[in-house]
Amino acid sequence: MYKQFNNRSFIPRALNKISRILANTLTYSYITYKSGFSLGLLIYKSLIYLERDQWRSYKVTLIKIFSILKKRNNPDISFFLDAFETNPSNSFNYQILKNKLTKPLIHDIPTIYLLCILNYCRLYGDFRLAYLLRDVLINRTINYQKKLSIFSLKEFFQISLETGDYKFLEHKVNNLIFASNFLSEDGYAFLNFLNHQNCNANEIWGKIFDKDDLLYKKFLENKSVAIVGPTFTGELLGAEIDSFDVVIRSNFRINSNEPTEVYGKKTDVTYFNHYRISSQLPDVISATKKTKWVVLKGKNDLNTFRKFKTSSHDCNERFSFLPHDYFFINSEPMGIQIIINDVLRFSPKRIKLFSTSFYISETNYNPNYKISSTEDNSQAASDIRAHEPFGNFSFVRNLYINGLIEADETSSRVLNMDNFEYASKLQNLYGHYEVN
Repeated sequence: MYKQFNNRSFIPRALNKISRILANTLTYSYITYKSGFSLGLLIYKSLIYLERDQWRSYKVTLIKIFSILKKRNNPDISFFLDAFETNPSNSFNYQILKNKLTKPLIHDIPTIYLLCILNYCRLYGDFRLAYLLRDVLINRTINYQKKLSIFSLKEFFQISLETGDYKFLEHKVNNLIFASNFLSEDGYAFLNFLNHQNCNANEIWGKIFDKDDLLYKKFLENKSVAIVGPTFTGELLGAEIDSFDVVIRSNFRINSNEPTEVYGKKTDVTYFNHYRISSQLPDVISATKKTKWVVLKGKNDLNTFRKFKTSSHDCNERFSFLPHDYFFINSEPMGIQIIINDVLRFSPKRIKLFSTSFYISETNYNPNYKISSTEDNSQAASDIRAHEPFGNFSFVRNLYINGLIEADETSSRVLNMDNFEYASKLQNLYGHYEVN
């Protein structure tokens, strides 16, 4: 069993927030020492803009950083930046830049500068190049940390979820000294679960579940669970979906599961994001009168739902476990990832994912769930860029590859891709859009 700390969730969250502040401050101090005051200040500002999702300010600041770097006459950095200024999504530039990444010269670019270039690609440029740069940085981190006997548990947790190498993380957790970012009990439980040590995981989770969680576990334990996404596939899987003990849908609306031949008739549980509660609460109240469970994203959303639900509601409700920030490298979990992450904790017999294309379908949404348009494609691209797609994709893909979840044909087709193939699909659909 892994070493643990007797923490509740607010303690590791507070520690993570403090560690982020310290990390930003140390980064600013280091860059100021190495590169001068003006560049250090700009990079520090950029980290704040990125953390606050202030995309326009972040882009302007990155361009200022790149301008200073170009004046320093580093040929490798200038090569990248000249290509971006021409057209960050241009396929010709992509081929040249891809070749550049395979050369040893890339290793001469300091990590903090490479991270700035990566984020520029991720938010405003080519998805494929963003993935390749991300892969370079992940491997650089692995190689650096392997040399140390003191390491950042956060980085190793992120890398293990990204690469699917859970045994590697198990070895590190049990044999090295932690430098920062202590995992919560929930994090240790999830780590046990990933390595198929379910008894250990359930023992830890049993200590931190509240009464709503315990009721939810009673509802899901040893049950077959179908998690149904909103992608329009046309596959007639409704009967198979309804054969599961529990059917879970995201952001369920009345009739959003039609045609039922495709999506099934049952809706036992629905998860709602904050936007639905804050902007579409009447629809949420109407849609949940016959569901057995409603799961919200946070405690404030839970209190809002409980305040406005009617006497005709016979459902239970709770707020979900959210993946901690050590689960994803520069990523924020999206809806399906949040649902899977939450459900895994409650000992279902099996989980199968349906109707989920991870945004690489021409029809990402069933028309009864959401009507697609050019504006929606722009918004989808913005959401994908802001959340960072590769950590989200890898999280589900590695669970699938390790046999922890199943998937229908549509979902399996995507999950059997590698990250670069997935990045290429994103580029074809959304490469000409920026985050907004």
